[in-house]
Amino acid sequence: MNVLILEDEFPAAKKIVYYLSEFLGSEFNYTHLRSVKEGIDILKKMPSFDLILSDIKLLDGTSFEIFDTVYLSIPIIFCTAYEEHLLEAFKTNGIAYILKPFSKEEIKTAI
Repeated sequence: MNVLILEDEFPAAKKIVYYLSEFLGSEFNYTHLRSVKEGIDILKKMPSFDLILSDIKLLDGTSFEIFDTVYLSIPIIFCTAYEEHLLEAFKTNGIAYILKPFSKEEIKTAI
């Protein structure tokens, strides 16, 4: 499984990677990005991810700017501290919406 992690906070990204490695073992590769610009750039060049785990607020804007710019059919699990974006998340390819601080069980259930 090839996973894109869009998360500007290093501790949250490390937590996601740790949980994924527990659930998926060596069966996954990941790319971690922290900004809208990086997200747009990689998804235009390499849209072959199987899953995206995304925070809403990134260093230079919101992840919705990425998903409005690049057409995707990749499922997205949103991991964020902001509950007010729930409806907008499911208008993209959102399959789960997890509020921070998230638990291992919440990530496992979403996957």
